[in-house]
Amino acid sequence: MATHLQLILENPTKLFWSIWQSLVYLFLVFIQRILLPNACRAVTLRTEIARAILGSFLANFWDLLFKASPSLRDDEYLLLNAGQVPAVLVPPDRDVGRIGSKKDGKRKLLLLYSHGGGYFFGEPLMYISTYKRWIRAAARENVELTIVSVDYRLSKTHKYPACLEDMMKWYETLLDQYKVLPEQIVFGGDSAGGGLAAMTVLNIKKLRGPSPGGMLLVSPWLDLEMKDTLHHPAMSTDFLITFTKDNPVLVDALLPLGMKPDDPRVSPVFDDLSNLPPQLVIAGGAEVLLADSEKWVQKSKAAGNKVDYIVGQGQMHT
Repeated sequence: MATHLQLILENPTKLFWSIWQSLVYLFLVFIQRILLPNACRAVTLRTEIARAILGSFLANFWDLLFKASPSLRDDEYLLLNAGQVPAVLVPPDRDVGRIGSKKDGKRKLLLLYSHGGGYFFGEPLMYISTYKRWIRAAARENVELTIVSVDYRLSKTHKYPACLEDMMKWYETLLDQYKVLPEQIVFGGDSAGGGLAAMTVLNIKKLRGPSPGGMLLVSPWLDLEMKDTLHHPAMSTDFLITFTKDNPVLVDALLPLGMKPDDPRVSPVFDDLSNLPPQLVIAGGAEVLLADSEKWVQKSKAAGNKVDYIVGQGQMHT
């Protein structure tokens, strides 16, 4: 896998246009702040600056944006495999085989995570700082949290259901090989990874498998038909500035011939949401995909599920 430096050396034009567009957007942000100091704004200056930079790199050099930090050390994680499906373990010294044991009296949870990236790009280690923050937060609540983030097959080389098969493989491996109890496992994911987490839990239900203990959906992409999001005005406040142009391409890359975007197997919000485990859904109030979270929460609650919903006002996607 190419390093940041290799990507930059191989793609200097992408880097140039990313920086140039960032500077143009930043110039416009500060000009508007100077000329219209009292204007009502949906997001803070900090968010506007982040949007200018992230949006520019997403539009021009996404393969550099969706990578693990160049300062990442090998001792911060451990590589695991379930058959031919790789994953990363955080923290690296955690014995997954002991999570199911109750001898030490600790409350233990395992977050089985699927990263975002439109099903097309991204890698598990790009969120390692977030994983560590969640582990510390859980420890403050006397919960020993272990994270297994799956390096599922991406749509640039494998269409659906490859990503679902990889998540199912890891769930089965945790239950059968590592003897983790199903109620200790929480499926989590952000953006497309949130959609993948939801579709995996729904698939487990259809197969009458043991239900996991919970779901964590962060800015989930749950509706690939995108009637409510494709031309959403939040593109003016979110860093997904190329959503209208790029996301239909991502959908086409994922779906096999003959499958429609509103198929419940890939758009979980259209599925039967009854009898699902407890859920925490987190969305940004200024993000394009806010409608997906709102539809899911409304439908899931109506189906009788326990759902906690947090909207970060003025916050962008993920």
